[in-house]
Amino acid sequence: MSLEPRYVSILKNLRGVIYFSEGEEILEKIKWINRHFRYRYVGISENILQKVEDKKIKQVLSKKPFIQLYYPSENIKRFIQFFVEIIEENSLLLESLLLSSCYVSPLFVLGEKALQQCESFAIHFLEVSEKLDDKKLKRHLRIADYGVIDIHEKTTHQAWEVIKEASQYNLKNDFLKAERILESLIENRKELAKTDCKIRYWRLISEGKSEGEKVIIYFDPCALIFNYFKSKRKSKEIAKLIINSKEEVSICLGIVTGFYILI
Repeated sequence: MSLEPRYVSILKNLRGVIYFSEGEEILEKIKWINRHFRYRYVGISENILQKVEDKKIKQVLSKKPFIQLYYPSENIKRFIQFFVEIIEENSLLLESLLLSSCYVSPLFVLGEKALQQCESFAIHFLEVSEKLDDKKLKRHLRIADYGVIDIHEKTTHQAWEVIKEASQYNLKNDFLKAERILESLIENRKELAKTDCKIRYWRLISEGKSEGEKVIIYFDPCALIFNYFKSKRKSKEIAKLIINSKEEVSICLGIVTGFYILI
C-alpha cells in the first residue's frame, strides 16, 4: 500500500469534511466554520470545490482552515471513483461520505437541500428541538469527531470481510444468500448507531418534546452496497470490484457521523 503523503499530514489535523449542494446559501455557515476551526483543517472534495461558482464562497474556501482532500492511495481512488461513477444521484455526497470515512472525520452538512440528500445514505437520525448556541454546537462537533474515531476501527474491517463474502455468493448467483449476509450486517450497524447516539448525545435527547431539526446523522456506506445487491442493479460489477480490491479499501466502509450545521 503506497500512501499519498498529503493524506497523512491532513489526516493528523483534520476535524471534519464539509458537504453542500450546488447553489445553496452557505456563506454564513462556512464563515462560522472559518472562525471556529482556525488551527485545524476542514476538508472538502476536489469535485465539490471545482463546482463552486460564487466568488465569495470560493474565496473563503481557498484559505485555511479549508483544504482540498486527496485520496489516500490509488487503490482507494479507484474504489471510490467506481461508486461515484455508477451511482444514479447524489454522487458528490457519496464521495464526501467515503472520504470522511477514509479521514476518520465527521461530515459537516451545510444547507437544507444537502440535508435532504442525506436521507438515502443515513441509517439513523437524531432530531434536536432546542437551538444550539455556539458553545453547545462546538462541544457536539468535538463529540462527533471523537465518535467517528471510536467506531471506525470496529466497523471497517468487519464490514470488509462480510461484504467480500456476500460478493462471492453474488458472483455464484446465490443472490438470496448474499442479501441475507449484508442485511444482517446493516441491521447490526443500525443498532450500533442507535446505541452510540444515545450514549454520546444524551445532552441533546429531550424526552417528551416536540420534534425538531435532524442534526445528528449516522451514515453507513455499506447500506448503499446492500441496496445495489438487493435490486441487482450493477451488483455483479460491484461484487467483482470488491473481490479484486485490496483490504486497504476497508477504510472507506466505516460508520460516519454527520452533523447538520444549523446556525
